[in-house]
Parts: sequence; C-alpha cells; structure tokens
Amino acid sequence: MEGRIDCQDFHDDCFKTCSTKLIDAIKYTSKLYAIAHGAPLLIFKFKELKARPIQTLYRLADSIVRSMGFLCGYIMTIRIFHCYVFSKLLHRFNCKYNDI
Repeated sequence: MEGRIDCQDFHDDCFKTCSTKLIDAIKYTSKLYAIAHGAPLLIFKFKELKARPIQTLYRLADSIVRSMGFLCGYIMTIRIFHCYVFSKLLHRFNCKYNDI
C-alpha cells in the first residue's frame, strides 16, 4: 500500500534476518572491544598481567563480553522494535507512517 513500509520490502523473514545480523554484530563488536579493552590493559596494566595473568585475562574477557552484550542488545532491540512493532502493529491498526 502507498505510504507504508513493510518488512518484506527489505527482507523475507524477520527472525532469520535479525539472527544473521546478531551474528554479524557479535563478530564486529568482538574485534572492536578486544582492541578497546586490550590496548589499555597492555599499556597501563602490563605488570599486573605478568603478575596475575589468569585473573587479569579473566577480567579482560569479562569486560569484553559485557560490552559486546550491551551493544549487541542495543542493536537487536532497535531491529526487532522496527520489524515487530512498526511493521506488524501499524498494519494491524491500519495506520500509515504519515499518520504518526
């Protein structure tokens, strides 16, 4: 219909597309946060890394996973919100984007 944007204009299956994008986001954020958390560790806490490597690397991995979880969760919330709320809910109530 005129004035409406539907998910099928961009992709066939919302769940499959969101799952694929989640995997892509995990790959991207793992590289990003490995550098963002690893470089300061090597620069400022190298002595601690040498003294207690297992605990320091555990804290590094924990920080990376937490940051990845936040950013991936944020990205997926926006994607799912768009697909399931705007596309499905607005069609259910027969609204157009111009009506909002």
